[in-house]
Amino acid sequence: MAKDNDIILHRMVLADHVCPFGLLAKRMLEDAGLPFEDHLLTSRDEVDAFKGEHKVATTPQVFVDGERIGGSEELAQFLETAEQQNQGQRPTVPQACSNAPTSGMNSATSTRS
Repeated sequence: MAKDNDIILHRMVLADHVCPFGLLAKRMLEDAGLPFEDHLLTSRDEVDAFKGEHKVATTPQVFVDGERIGGSEELAQFLETAEQQNQGQRPTVPQACSNAPTSGMNSATSTRS
């Protein structure tokens, strides 16, 4: 079960198809040295139920500290921002969590101090 400051990757791994974007997200998290829970969606019903529950159209989806970051593209931006804020050092989960976008907001409407 996930705890605060956890990273959870939900990705599709079916018998006849492994999502390449899910593999990319997994590799990015591993390369960043961040611990994460790798939650596999192993049936079409499970994938469809996940998409419906979280109101998303695609997998993978990454959650940090209970907040949805998004797919592999958003994860790449998230990790890049965390690395820049840590001056090139490997981000830690609490530091990375402080960069998570607020649910329902996009970069055009969010403000940064």
